[in-house]
Amino acid sequence: MSFADSRARGGGTRGSSWRSSVLPPVVGFLMLAIAGCGTVSSSVEPTTHGAATSLGQPIATVTTPATSSTPATNTSTPTTVVQPESIRLPPPPSPTAPRSRAILHVATRFANAYLLYQLGRTPRTVKTTIRSTCTPSFARLLLTQPVNVPKPTRSSVVDEPSALASVTYTGRASLGAGPPVQIVVARYHAIAHPNATEQLTIELTEADGSWLVTSLR
Repeated sequence: MSFADSRARGGGTRGSSWRSSVLPPVVGFLMLAIAGCGTVSSSVEPTTHGAATSLGQPIATVTTPATSSTPATNTSTPTTVVQPESIRLPPPPSPTAPRSRAILHVATRFANAYLLYQLGRTPRTVKTTIRSTCTPSFARLLLTQPVNVPKPTRSSVVDEPSALASVTYTGRASLGAGPPVQIVVARYHAIAHPNATEQLTIELTEADGSWLVTSLR
């Protein structure tokens, strides 16, 4: 074997031994470097919302200010509009009830006497009826200021001889700060003009077991 062959062979042997002695440390170093890089990346603190949720940390809520393009949201509690309940008036009293009949009897007597009295016709029977159907104070008020309209100046049903058309008991009413009163509406018409009607609103209260007129509207 020549020198060249032996060198070639010897060189090949040495080259193989160099690669075998150098490559393992290099490969090991690269693997350590790669492993080290993986360790550094895993030690970085996550900043995503998913990571924060997994750690039990609350996610901040961003409030967008109201602009012309983003209208503000009204978070106040809506006001409940309460509709007023319908007013229910009590049924009218029965005209056949004993209480109603007693009130209607007094009011009718007073109205008939007053229709004569307001024209200046004040015979004794008219004055007696007014005194017996009214409270003493109201009777004095009427009898001390008689209504006597001269015939040439009469211009309405009130100023003409009239007759009762109907007397209706409407029930109890509270008028002002005083006690409640019973209301009776007496409608009347002129004898000469039956289609022309007016009305009297009569107020009554109970005193000593009797119903008496206290006011007239």
